[in-house]
Amino acid sequence: MQKKLLLLATKDSYVLSHRYDLAKYFKTLGYEVCIACSYEKKNLKRFEKDGFITSPISFDRSGINPFKELKTLYEIYKLYKNGKPDVVYQVALKPVFYGSFCARLLKISKIINTFGGVGYAFTANSFKANLIKRLVWLLFKLSYRKTDWDLIVQNQEDKDLWNTYIPESKIHVIQGVGINLQKHQSLPLPPSTEPFTFTLVARMLWTKGIGEFINAAKSIKKTYPLTRFLLVGGLDPNNPAHIPLTVLEKWQEEEVVQWLGHQDNLKEIYEKTHVAVLPSYREGVPKSLLEAMSYERAVITTNTPGCKECVKDNGFLVKPYDTLELIDAMKKFFKNPDLIESMGKQSRHLILEKFDQDIIFPMIKKFL
Repeated sequence: MQKKLLLLATKDSYVLSHRYDLAKYFKTLGYEVCIACSYEKKNLKRFEKDGFITSPISFDRSGINPFKELKTLYEIYKLYKNGKPDVVYQVALKPVFYGSFCARLLKISKIINTFGGVGYAFTANSFKANLIKRLVWLLFKLSYRKTDWDLIVQNQEDKDLWNTYIPESKIHVIQGVGINLQKHQSLPLPPSTEPFTFTLVARMLWTKGIGEFINAAKSIKKTYPLTRFLLVGGLDPNNPAHIPLTVLEKWQEEEVVQWLGHQDNLKEIYEKTHVAVLPSYREGVPKSLLEAMSYERAVITTNTPGCKECVKDNGFLVKPYDTLELIDAMKKFFKNPDLIESMGKQSRHLILEKFDQDIIFPMIKKFL
């Protein structure tokens, strides 16, 4: 009889961007794969066409309405009870907590939990962030307790963080979700007719270091006025660290950056890009940087958990929150333009060495 694997996540768009190749890999291992998340109609049809069982779950990723959250919890419980999965693979905070709680009640023996990062609660220092952090610890106690499940995180600092409530032997570091090198092949640098371009790809959150990127852009343009700064990513209005649309529009009007919103085809963006930038305050291992590296782009990022793992002779690390260091790193590429190509080649080499999905997926397979 074919074994069943259920992948629980918050949104179909996240599954498509971060876990879809992995879900397909699970199918090649012989599993019947059900993907449970909140769906848009267009994606529902795509998932089903690709041979996945789909199960819509009414997740509100940032919601705190107790009635809506109980409804979500009941939907997951009902799905797990009726579907009887042999393995549940749960991604991000709510799926991990709600799914693990239900799996514990239903005595599902194989539970794999994973976090791409730690989110707003652990990157901000506000009353609300601290309150959410306490709630996270409480949910961890309720969902873990005596349940035998494995937790996969993406960097050592995240492992140390969750080790507060989970035995170290049950926490495993796997750096990133894997890059499909067939889809992400080396790109030539932009032609000389294109302006020198720095690109930041992320959700529009202050915690991604976008404020520092904007301030650096203003400074660089004083010396190198033809430089182009691209900001790529959608709004996330429910996140406490979100950047308002009015602010983004103001930057656009001032011609500081070109904000392109969410883009499905990042290859076209990186064809115009010389250097990828992500001054984030903390990450798991950022897929946006890994994709830029796979396209042979040099990087500038922060010396913080998750980001520092992406740099080894292929770019520059700067302090988080430090606009001056970011400006200095950018200026190095103007002073020594040969670094753009040489560091770009090192980026691709690092992907081949550490982040290829043919390396990452078998690591995950060990926990099935």
